[in-house]
Amino acid sequence: MSNASLPNAKSEKTLTRSNSKAIPTDIVSYIEEHDINQVVKSAVNKVLRELPADPLASIAALLVQSAQKSYPVFKKFEAKRIFLCDSSAHQSLSIDVHLSFQGRTEVKHTHTFTYDEACADKFCWDNQEAKSGLKKACDLINNELTQKLKDMLLNSSIPADNALDEFVNSHQA
Repeated sequence: MSNASLPNAKSEKTLTRSNSKAIPTDIVSYIEEHDINQVVKSAVNKVLRELPADPLASIAALLVQSAQKSYPVFKKFEAKRIFLCDSSAHQSLSIDVHLSFQGRTEVKHTHTFTYDEACADKFCWDNQEAKSGLKKACDLINNELTQKLKDMLLNSSIPADNALDEFVNSHQA
């Protein structure tokens, strides 16, 4: 193969540009507003200079470090039935709140409801007459309540911690 048949690097670059689709203006504005090109380029260049054993983990760490708006994000509720004082007569709920922050999801809050005979009628028992079983209540919290809070946070710019406080306050009886 002669050199004459190889494409010129400059003309190949032009060809690639002319065949690619234009990036929508709103995407270009977003990239520029958040300086995405520079942040990613800086992380990749640093990894290429240092040549760490796990380059992708290093890039991820650098991107997390460069995040300017870094706050916890709500992931899910996890409710479970518990027995207070090791007695099956005193069932209650414990709810863990999972938040994701800087690439890790962890339990950030746990609330255990105390058993109060006067409030037993307010629980969502599986067997209301016997006041036993909390599977239905756990399912409601783990699925419906989790989804409701996620939907609420979807269009919100407030941190998950603050949103959780607002959510709880607006749903207290």
